[in-house]
Amino acid sequence: MGHMYDLVREIVEMSCKLLTIVEAVLQHPDVPNHRLESLRTAKDQLYNVTSELAESVRLLTVPLPLAMSDDEEKKILLRSATAALKAGGDLVFSVKVCLNRSLGERPFIINVPHLGEPGSAEAFRTASYSSSQIVLSLNHSPTPNNYGVDEEEDVTIQPRNAPNLRPDASSGSESSSSGRVSKTSSMRSGETVVTDPDEPKALTPLIISKAVVDPALCSPTSLARTDDGTTWEGSTRNHPLSLEDKIIYGELPTVPSEPTAPIPFTFSNSAGYMFSHDYAVDDIAYNSDGVLVGATLAVLVEKLTPHDSIVDPAFSAVFFMTFRLFCTPLEVVEALIARYNLVPPLGLSHDDILVWQQRKGLAVRLRVSNFIKLWLDLYWRPTPDDSALPMLEAFTRNGLMTMFPGPAERIIDMIYGRKEQKDSGFSPKGDRSRDPGMSLNPPSAPPPSEIPRPLMTKTLLSALRSRNFAAISITDFDPLELARQMTIMESRLYGQIMPEEILESGQDGSKPPVNVKEMSSLSTAITGWVAESILNERDTKKRTALVKFFIKVADRCVGLHNYSTFRSLLAALDSSTISRLHQTWMGLPQKTKTQLESLRRLADHGRNYHEYRTKLRNTAPPAVPFLGLYLTDVTFCREGNPSHRNSPLNPDKKLLNFNKYHKLARIVQDMQRFQVPYQLKDIPEAQEYLAQVFQASQRKGDLQDLYRRSLLVEPKQPADAPPSGPSGDMRQLFNWASRSQSQTQAVSQA
Repeated sequence: MGHMYDLVREIVEMSCKLLTIVEAVLQHPDVPNHRLESLRTAKDQLYNVTSELAESVRLLTVPLPLAMSDDEEKKILLRSATAALKAGGDLVFSVKVCLNRSLGERPFIINVPHLGEPGSAEAFRTASYSSSQIVLSLNHSPTPNNYGVDEEEDVTIQPRNAPNLRPDASSGSESSSSGRVSKTSSMRSGETVVTDPDEPKALTPLIISKAVVDPALCSPTSLARTDDGTTWEGSTRNHPLSLEDKIIYGELPTVPSEPTAPIPFTFSNSAGYMFSHDYAVDDIAYNSDGVLVGATLAVLVEKLTPHDSIVDPAFSAVFFMTFRLFCTPLEVVEALIARYNLVPPLGLSHDDILVWQQRKGLAVRLRVSNFIKLWLDLYWRPTPDDSALPMLEAFTRNGLMTMFPGPAERIIDMIYGRKEQKDSGFSPKGDRSRDPGMSLNPPSAPPPSEIPRPLMTKTLLSALRSRNFAAISITDFDPLELARQMTIMESRLYGQIMPEEILESGQDGSKPPVNVKEMSSLSTAITGWVAESILNERDTKKRTALVKFFIKVADRCVGLHNYSTFRSLLAALDSSTISRLHQTWMGLPQKTKTQLESLRRLADHGRNYHEYRTKLRNTAPPAVPFLGLYLTDVTFCREGNPSHRNSPLNPDKKLLNFNKYHKLARIVQDMQRFQVPYQLKDIPEAQEYLAQVFQASQRKGDLQDLYRRSLLVEPKQPADAPPSGPSGDMRQLFNWASRSQSQTQAVSQA
């Protein structure tokens, strides 16, 4: 057990460092007051759970109560240690919320003194540290008694005039916030308990003395029973982090399973026990990193309507994006109503019920109201969600209106607005914040100071304006300007793709993916246009010049982060009708051949498109990714992972495999991240020209005809082979649009 003391000391050291930063943030004049309330709450929670940890260690040195076994004592200690780590993660998350700023705002400058310096922590100080004793003393300043709640803001309710029910200090660990620590859906979110502002007493120092202890326990991670084996084709694995990194980044060990036996007297007497979670312990599952991977719908709704912590925005976005895949909107409304009708635990005194109603009941109901408002405002999809409008309206009038008249009136107005809205899809375009732990892409690049000037000769512009398209040669365009105009065209289509078009691709009964099909058709048209342009030229040198020109255009597209057009151009150059033109390719200079090989390496499908994925991961928006790969990833994730998983504590109970839906949402969120308009000059005449030549290419679209024309340009050689396939359709050159359905069938057959 000796290493448990080292772990506790390490936790206390991290707490000292973290509280130094917290105190500096609390004193910063530019941090909004409404953000500081959550920070103060998280700060108090860190002290409480650390005190509980110290009490757990102290109890190891005294004889066990008769009703407690060694295993129960060890589980309590492990839960206390993990609770301290999670409280640290909560506090870090609250600091990030306080320091969050919009793009363009000036950064916060926080002066953080070193530990031990005068004034390093005005609200707390560290005393002497030795191998036999750790002392952490805090001067606790009570939180102001603010009962007024801004109905427009999702905040935690503060109690007003609640009876002082804090147990006597002699009862051991009653100062702890809760005897249980529930896990959370995100590595940054946990359960923090609102402090009682009517308690003016300073918190007592935390003292851990050294004594004879039992042999060491296993780590919390080794007690995890749930194994997360799900995957998707583009997934990656993270390296293990140190304790400090885990506190900062939230990758914490899992909490051991809740004990089925009653909580010991020394913990159950705390007033915080009645604020624990409301679900059964076998209704939820976590992986070895403490991340929620399975739960019932009721548990998911509870995680989205907590009473004592802020709602995790990343978890909320994943739920709203994917819940239609595992339940109906009516079932979500029923779960919300059940959550709203939450009742106090049995056996509470009258004073305890008053405290519960003010600290938990009111907060939960306000969160339910905020949930409905967020759903109607940002994540509503008319076709599937309209069936829930009558039940939502009845619940708002009969339930919410009595508690929160103002928000209820606004919800009613939003319901009427949704009833009048036509059937059109919706994708939230406002805040594109993503799960902080995903590291999908770097931040968006700052917009350029000015839009690049178009590169076009007066002769070409005059021909475009006079619509004399027959007199225009494609090589009259500057490769960069042609790449810009094609990028504008593809970016517009890419920006209109809805999340459900990706999530529900290939599923029976799903709405036709209109925007996905339009982008697929454009990619096919570009491929056919390039092949036709090369084959229409009978002169070998001019054909070589055309091939060289299109390689330059593809390279410029990569420079613009337009990987969709780049793939379309490369598909034409590597098609059987163009690649067999040996005399044409022999005329290319070595520099152009080297450039082409670099492009081919980027498009190589080896190691699951490793080169392309790496480049895309380091690409800042705006960009136009290769859409076919997203469809492939979604298909593998959806068909390769079960929709339900067994509960780790009750194998007979089936839980929703939320890890599957989280991974699906990550794929779509990565796709959405690049839906940012380009800062490029749109030339309408050039756009009209490209639309016309692409449309003409789609009408021809016969691969066998292209191959015959290729034979006319350069006669057949012994190594040549005709294109395979019975249809002879041009779509064979660029067939990723139908790949999702074929892969779905292949996976299901396997």
